[in-house]
Amino acid sequence: MVGIGKPFHMFIIMGDFDMIGAIRKLAEDYSIQVSDADIDGAIKNITLLHKGDDGFISLAAKKDKDWTQFHYKIPELIENIAKAISLEANVYVSPNSFFRPIRKMENIRHLNSLYIDVDFYNMEKYKECDHEYMMNVIRYEYFESGLLPEPTFTVFTGKGLAYYWLIEPCHITVLPLWNVIQRHFLEILNDVGSDPKSIDSARVMRLVGGIHTGTNKRALLYQNDYALVYRLGDIQKDYLPELSPNTESIGDRVHKVKHLTPEEFFKKNEAKKNNRAKNKTDNKSKVRGLYNQLKLHYTRFMDLVKLQEMRDGYCRNAKGELVTEGDREEMCFLYRYWYSLYCNDLDLALENTLEFNQGFKEPLSNDEVIRITASAATAYEEWLKDENEPDESKRGKQVGNRKYKHKGYNYSNITLIRMLHITDDEMKELDTIITKDLKEIRHNNKRKEKRRTENGLTKKQFEKNNRLEEVQKLFEQGYKQVEIAEKLNLHKRVISRDLKEIKSKKNSENFKEERTVQT
Repeated sequence: MVGIGKPFHMFIIMGDFDMIGAIRKLAEDYSIQVSDADIDGAIKNITLLHKGDDGFISLAAKKDKDWTQFHYKIPELIENIAKAISLEANVYVSPNSFFRPIRKMENIRHLNSLYIDVDFYNMEKYKECDHEYMMNVIRYEYFESGLLPEPTFTVFTGKGLAYYWLIEPCHITVLPLWNVIQRHFLEILNDVGSDPKSIDSARVMRLVGGIHTGTNKRALLYQNDYALVYRLGDIQKDYLPELSPNTESIGDRVHKVKHLTPEEFFKKNEAKKNNRAKNKTDNKSKVRGLYNQLKLHYTRFMDLVKLQEMRDGYCRNAKGELVTEGDREEMCFLYRYWYSLYCNDLDLALENTLEFNQGFKEPLSNDEVIRITASAATAYEEWLKDENEPDESKRGKQVGNRKYKHKGYNYSNITLIRMLHITDDEMKELDTIITKDLKEIRHNNKRKEKRRTENGLTKKQFEKNNRLEEVQKLFEQGYKQVEIAEKLNLHKRVISRDLKEIKSKKNSENFKEERTVQT
């Protein structure tokens, strides 16, 4: 039997099959009859997405109902790529990488790309069309019209299409913005069959060169413009300007990779800007509201992950003691609820909640997790129904004298802190489940940082240093104090004080130099 190489990590979901049996079953159809073009395409696919990536990359294979998953660093992945696409199985790769060999959103190392699967064959209008015809339709209606940016490359998956927009690698902290842009692209391409599961940042996509077992066709790579590497912030400014109302005009920016002049870039995007103005459907408040919601849901369930890690899998009781049993139920429930709100996928939320549960020293059984978190799924569906309610007066819910914007669960931070017995030291490491006092302290610190220059100076300190330099320069040129004061439009006392400070600094520096020489 020819294997698929030694992976860093393997995770298999198969019912009753064991791990070795699954690998053997996938590998028994291995054949060296793979063309050089298929191998080159697979390698190109990998290197486009992961050039310079130091994270783990997921490689998955599916045959019938068996699902096998491996995690590689780039050198090992390239080494095994020919074997992978030689399997008589559907082969997939993760566009984004992970800092540990577990394919979960909270483990993302680098966000490398925006991507959308387009299953045009599910649309009545296009179900009889071939992929090359659809590529032309989509290019004309969406890219040339300016509704969406030009993709870096396109993949024919063996049945549908997958579009990729490479971005400069981003840290996981920008995931809410990445998600908003993905949703926007998804909505724009809805009429041609965009796949809602594309918004999953831990998703695997079909690998070029691999076989589609349903159609017996291999995935192909189509070049758009490999030099197109976008900045996520630039895409947001150009296609979701509602999130940043005070951004610079597109003519002020030079594309980093293609080195266009501002005039060339403006000309290329003029049609796109005009088209966006005509086709704009979402108002500013709706887009901003979506972004803020996603950011809140994301930071909250990530705080749960941090809390679990800080406690090393233990729970904390009301006395503040770390114990093996305690708030596991509450944390699993909250994780499933907030994850559902973020990804809009109940199945994925449950799958990740079960994995989250395994992070406790004494995990609950899967049946227990499913039972105690079931109301989280119900609350999510209520929230979603409320979100889609066209009559704003019917949205939200009344609890006592308080009106909430949304149905579902609306926990305050104070309630969460008490529920999960979060300590002051733990809060220092969390992003959003914190007290008002800590939030205010962080806000003030950010304001202070914004007032500082690159050298760590406040605006006042920076201006004073510049003034001292001007005063010293004029004094050394022979100007008197009165003349310097007039020239700089300052009072003579200010000039006198500045000159004393300059003299004091010089004496101090000379003293240090003398001490150094003596030593």
